[in-house]
Amino acid sequence: MKIIEKIIIESKSDLLYLKYRLYKMSLPNESGYIFAAMELGTNILKYAQKGYVLLLQEGDFILLAFCDNGPGIDSLEKAKQKGYTTHTNSLGLGLYQLKTNNFFLLDIFTSTSSHLHGTVALVIPKELDQQAWYLSRPFLSEEHNGDFFAKKGKFLLFGDASGHNKKSYKSARFIVDRFFHTPLSCLMAQDFFEMIHQELQKRHLRSAVFSLIEMLKSHVQICGVGNIDIWHLTPVATIYHSLGSGIVGESLSTITNLSFSLEKKDKIVLCTDGIQKTYAKEILDTDLHPATMAVALIHFCADPLDDASTLIIRNVS
Repeated sequence: MKIIEKIIIESKSDLLYLKYRLYKMSLPNESGYIFAAMELGTNILKYAQKGYVLLLQEGDFILLAFCDNGPGIDSLEKAKQKGYTTHTNSLGLGLYQLKTNNFFLLDIFTSTSSHLHGTVALVIPKELDQQAWYLSRPFLSEEHNGDFFAKKGKFLLFGDASGHNKKSYKSARFIVDRFFHTPLSCLMAQDFFEMIHQELQKRHLRSAVFSLIEMLKSHVQICGVGNIDIWHLTPVATIYHSLGSGIVGESLSTITNLSFSLEKKDKIVLCTDGIQKTYAKEILDTDLHPATMAVALIHFCADPLDDASTLIIRNVS
């Protein structure tokens, strides 16, 4: 997913701008998007006083993400019931109507805890169903983002080049370019990483940590090095893995190889070190849509002084 625009919501005039912005995009089911935007944006003003909306693009689809750090929703199930409201002069139809519409999925993460309070609500087109979801929030700007992601056939590339400046971005683009122009196999991952390692040193580019991922419908193989956090989410457990030490272009060590079998509801979540894992488990332990989980991790757990990216893989068979 790519962030097209971030719109701060602090007043009714911000909602009018959001409505205008959606109208200018000429979206399919435009009236549904605008209704969802007005309902969820109004909820931000009612209950959290301020927040923001992300306009997200995934291929030909547009998603809307509504984020705040308000008190959270005490009972999400009650809030989705017809007629339920905690606000004066409200009919309580908003979330119920959004939940029961035929065009998009409404998915919500909310927390009332003292250390992680607020709400993330996503409007996701129902036709959008894919195996891999990526979201990045640059520390400085999109042009200087050192985090990177690429997809080629059944292979994914996910990583983080050191720093936040033009050289970091140049290093990230170099690794992505080599990814696209190199025959790939997890059996020969060591050769690929060593080639990148030597080229980064030769060209005086920034070092990086990254992983090469082979993605099948019910199986995922991850080969990588450096500080990337990995969680295997199953209906009964959340299992943490690490790629260990080493930095490509600086001090490359043995490549870590991880293999996962994916059942229907399993997910694999990868995060760069820009995602602070202290509170991530509260988000990872919920049965969220991958898009909602990605936005929630960025919203609640992104390091304010670093690029932050997450990749979520699931079984869609």
